Amino acid sequence: MIRAITTTRYIDEDSGIEYTHEPIEESVMLSPIPGGFVLSYLSRDESPDAPNEWENTDIFLVHYHRDFWIENERVTERLLGEWYRGEWEDNEELQQLEQEYWIFPVAAYVHSGVVLSMGSGSHFPDQQWDVSHVGAVLVTRNKYWKNEEEAEGAAESIIAEWNEYFSGDVYGIVHERLDAEKQSVEIDDCWNFYGYDYAKAEMEGVHKAWVEREEQKQEGVGGDDTPSVPGCVTGLMSA
Repeated sequence: MIRAITTTRYIDEDSGIEYTHEPIEESVMLSPIPGGFVLSYLSRDESPDAPNEWENTDIFLVHYHRDFWIENERVTERLLGEWYRGEWEDNEELQQLEQEYWIFPVAAYVHSGVVLSMGSGSHFPDQQWDVSHVGAVLVTRNKYWKNEEEAEGAAESIIAEWNEYFSGDVYGIVHERLDAEKQSVEIDDCWNFYGYDYAKAEMEGVHKAWVEREEQKQEGVGGDDTPSVPGCVTGLMSA
């Protein structure tokens, strides 16, 4: 059985460069090196990991809306409801939870998507219909955050990450070594970078390291190790 397979190619009409992934044009960097070029760019991550997949027990979100459901074995829908209602009296489970975590309320605007906010979400429109108050961020009291103010700042960061996830503000970083004819001969990509500014800064740092590596190789110094974003499992391949 023969099937027709359609592929999409991403070609810069001015330079003739063909990109392995669809680039975000304003992120593209192209630097000459001995025998070719280093090409770096961001590409939108179409299947990023959701923040709850990182399984961080020190700081995490729970939410119990039918259109956005993030459950937790410890912080159940029932227990979170009791916390919202202030049912602390004779509630050892809730009292223990508050001894271990700072708890911050989270509002969600659910209308053709999800947007989260710390606190009451009073700035959201359509309060009566589209805003829910069935979520919270929990931040451990015992490790990295010295006081409630620091913990609240960390919780705000988690909310920002979730909003980046919902809005598609997540990227892959791609580096390619091109030969003199601008054909790709080495590719390294790494994904799941939240926030355009952060991803671009990481990309620029590694781009510079790639250029320096190639210049050092030409001079007969340095190794063959491919620079990459710290902590990133890359998709290095030769084209």
